[in-house]
Amino acid sequence: MPTTDTQARLATRYLVEDLRAAGVIDVIPEEQLLAHSPSGEVFESNQALAYFHAGWTAAKARNDE
Repeated sequence: MPTTDTQARLATRYLVEDLRAAGVIDVIPEEQLLAHSPSGEVFESNQALAYFHAGWTAAKARNDE
């Protein structure tokens, strides 16, 4: 049975893959970075990008109310 940490890493990986497929993330392969297209923020890890995107989405939804 996978550990909680393994499950969290897989969930993050799937989220980032989904965001890439939706065009929300651009990969900068030369620098091994991930760019969050709507905000222009750049990240070195899937986890940092996933946390940022969750907060960004929540803030955007709140501003849209």
